[in-house]
Amino acid sequence: MMANKVHYPSLAALKNVEIVAISDLDAQKMKDTADCYGIVNRYQDYRSMLDQQRLDGVYVIMQPQYMYDIVRDCLSRRLHVFCEKPLGLTLHQAETLSRLARQAGVVTQVGHQRRSSPILNVLLNACKKGGSVNHAVCEFYKCDMSAMELAADHMHDDCSHSIDTLRWICGGEVVRVEARFKRINTPDINWVHATLEFDNGATGVLINSWASGRRVFRVSIHSPGACADVELENKAFLYENGDYAGVEYDCKQVVNSDEFYVYGGFVEKSREFVDSIESGACQVSSPFEDVVKTMRVLETIVAQSILTDGIGGYDR
Repeated sequence: MMANKVHYPSLAALKNVEIVAISDLDAQKMKDTADCYGIVNRYQDYRSMLDQQRLDGVYVIMQPQYMYDIVRDCLSRRLHVFCEKPLGLTLHQAETLSRLARQAGVVTQVGHQRRSSPILNVLLNACKKGGSVNHAVCEFYKCDMSAMELAADHMHDDCSHSIDTLRWICGGEVVRVEARFKRINTPDINWVHATLEFDNGATGVLINSWASGRRVFRVSIHSPGACADVELENKAFLYENGDYAGVEYDCKQVVNSDEFYVYGGFVEKSREFVDSIESGACQVSSPFEDVVKTMRVLETIVAQSILTDGIGGYDR
């Protein structure tokens, strides 16, 4: 779903890219997508694709429980790799893939596209004109109180985006994490509040809830004399020096496009990856070696949730 919604359109929009092959276990889905983008070479076995095609890079877009072995295979062939978040289901997987990528000397990118959000970066740069960010809040809400039965829990699935976005906004390294949790009408954790302290003095606060009234990804950014309220897929407001009126921004107007893959930051994420491959100089904002830091914070929050339940665990 995500591949067809944002990744294929992003690559198709880049003039210096040719999608030469596609692999999918589902023959009908593969045909539909390949027909849509004029992709001639089609494989149900990705290994055959890697063996037979001359590729510069590979996109590995799938549920995280299937991703690790395929990414590892690509890295063993010294192929540049773009994959979706999270970077594995465990810190071990993330650290191993990062190490293998470093040894292979390849370009890597993880789909934490909020770092490449056009409207976020416009507002972030505006706030930084008066000084460094001292405080930021990231809220990610959804309306879904069903039990999470995918391989990744809520924290790996969505909270990884919030952590990564706060790291991008605040800068520096996370030195302290404090988290709280709730189970709201579900057997698993579906509400997370965490405070992240950074070595540069900045503080980040994240609130993720799947028991809210609607979907929204929102940040507030604070620096000396400036603040911004940003809904990354809607509007943003910049306030400076006590002004209450503020300046309004629209995510679609910032990039002059109604396409989600454009104003959502996905095409820019792919452009970073492709330009890095072409130039030989790493220009990506989410390489494996940096996303490992997001995974470490994530696993720290998960560990605190275990301590909250106690050694005996929690079963409902």
